[in-house]
Amino acid sequence: MDAGIKNMKPPYKLSVGSLYICFATDIDSGVYDSQIYKLDTVKKVGVTENGSSTPVYASGKKYDTVNSSSGTELAVDQIAFPDELVAKMRGETVSSKYGSVKSGASNERPYFMAGYVEEKSNGVKKFVQYPKCQLTENTNDIETKEDTYKEQSDTYTFSSSAFDSEGNDKFTIQTDNEKFPEGLTEELFFSKVIRSDDDIDSLITEPENLDQEQEEG
Repeated sequence: MDAGIKNMKPPYKLSVGSLYICFATDIDSGVYDSQIYKLDTVKKVGVTENGSSTPVYASGKKYDTVNSSSGTELAVDQIAFPDELVAKMRGETVSSKYGSVKSGASNERPYFMAGYVEEKSNGVKKFVQYPKCQLTENTNDIETKEDTYKEQSDTYTFSSSAFDSEGNDKFTIQTDNEKFPEGLTEELFFSKVIRSDDDIDSLITEPENLDQEQEEG
């Protein structure tokens, strides 16, 4: 790599795109349901990385800094969210007879993948997945309507935990990356839960996906 000054002009954020949800069937083994839910109702995604830095002193001076992470919190503002998904995230009992929901009990909440798209300038997109999330809280407010439309939204807070032994809880890839794999679309990336590059390899080498690329080409 050449030394010196490298002038960089990264793309800037324009909007949040779709939200993707996929429930785990065996989170310890990394097994997920084949059903992926896509929602185009996102207003905002706020991400807070929880962690701490502890200075280490020796011989009367600062020797090092120990950094630790305790996961990530996602606050997702939605103008609408399917009741069936909220109930499933909360571990609530949904009637198979009428679709009614029992809530309020201390139910075990399932793990799920939460993913979304960052849309940036020059047509660039960043695909984001948090493979091990749980719903920790959500608002459910409603106001009276007025003569002019007033937007009403709720916030869903997801707690993301590490999905591997290294402590990683997030997987991302951006389309302007010079090593971005050919044929990897948004639809393909979110067609399964991604925890490593091996998962991407399996996507772009599956026969049906290769056939689709050739047809589009």
